[in-house]
Amino acid sequence: MINVTIENEDLSITIKDNDAYSIEDCVEVLSRALTAVFGEDIELLVDTGDDETVYIEQDQPHDHVVHEGM
Repeated sequence: MINVTIENEDLSITIKDNDAYSIEDCVEVLSRALTAVFGEDIELLVDTGDDETVYIEQDQPHDHVVHEGM
């Protein structure tokens, strides 16, 4: 179960979802609460932290090539 409460000067809203247990569920419940408070559709994104960037080093030395200073 996830229970989210958001308060500002004029309003307090609580949204509870008994079937929510994951981070994605929490973000969805929080998004619903923010949308209700601010009156416009708010979409939150989850950053999983997975870095899928491929790094390529150029000019890598090869074992069969003699390099200066080696």
